[in-house]
Amino acid sequence: MKTILVVDDAPMIRELLKSVLEAEGFAVVEAVDGEEALQLCQDRKIDLSIVDIFLPKKGGLQVMGELIKKDKAHKFIAISGGEAFNPEGIVELAKPLVIRRTVSFAAAVVSAEITVEGVTAKHLISLDAFDQLTAGGYIGVTTLAESDVVKHWQPDVFIDATLSKKSVNYVVGYAPLVIGLGPEIIAGKNADYVIETNRGHYLGRIIESGKAAANSGIPGTIAGFTRERVHYSKARGAVEVLHDIGSIVKKGDVIAKVGHVSVHANIDGVVRGMIANGTVVPFGTKIADVDPRADVSYCETISDKGRNIAGAVLEAIMRRYNRAGQL
Repeated sequence: MKTILVVDDAPMIRELLKSVLEAEGFAVVEAVDGEEALQLCQDRKIDLSIVDIFLPKKGGLQVMGELIKKDKAHKFIAISGGEAFNPEGIVELAKPLVIRRTVSFAAAVVSAEITVEGVTAKHLISLDAFDQLTAGGYIGVTTLAESDVVKHWQPDVFIDATLSKKSVNYVVGYAPLVIGLGPEIIAGKNADYVIETNRGHYLGRIIESGKAAANSGIPGTIAGFTRERVHYSKARGAVEVLHDIGSIVKKGDVIAKVGHVSVHANIDGVVRGMIANGTVVPFGTKIADVDPRADVSYCETISDKGRNIAGAVLEAIMRRYNRAGQL
């Protein structure tokens, strides 16, 4: 059994990586700082080290440098919650329809920059800017044509995170590894892996052949509420936001208007999601989410569903490269 060392001072990150790696059959040892990591590498054989760049006592770059001096064949994956050492890029709509804007990199299209749980993304408008921005350690968010970005960037992993409910226009081979999130993406045809995004027992399951579960059309249950917590436009027009994310509202409050039509809160709670002010939407568009738990801190943190799906994507990447003998 191969052994992977996870070095990160954040317990949540260590726990997430450990659970994913152990599910793939690896033995995992953990270190909370650079000095402990170096000591563990002296005591046992390590096949791969996943190292946070920003560590207490000794930084990640220093740790990797010392280990390479001792063993030039030592393999690493460098990570960071503050700056992405291996940069990523996101292709987004010119006018994003995302409602959980405070925890979505899509918001950078409107605000130019956003930081979500310590990771910063910036909007870029050209392929040249893409190279400069990602070289600086940020995630790049662009509205350029996806095909142009893929051709220029040549990513190792392409992830379709649109939760597509329609057939997609790409196939396996679009990138070395293709991962799809959504019920109409076919594993083995459109993507190498599909991740189950439907809430329930199979949320986060990695599918290697076929589709994920069909869209139920029913939002996940929170504190006993499902459909009531999600709000849709009742007309076509520009959205006027009256209660933005973080606002505590009561049932019946007017939280937004679409054109001249009011959208009333269906329940008491906190506005956890709200589409950007001024967005033009058709009838029936999801524009807001009221969380009945009324905990404002949830507005600034990624949900359990989001973390589950992200962990599954990481597991799928590790599975592919483990099978290929590249770990």
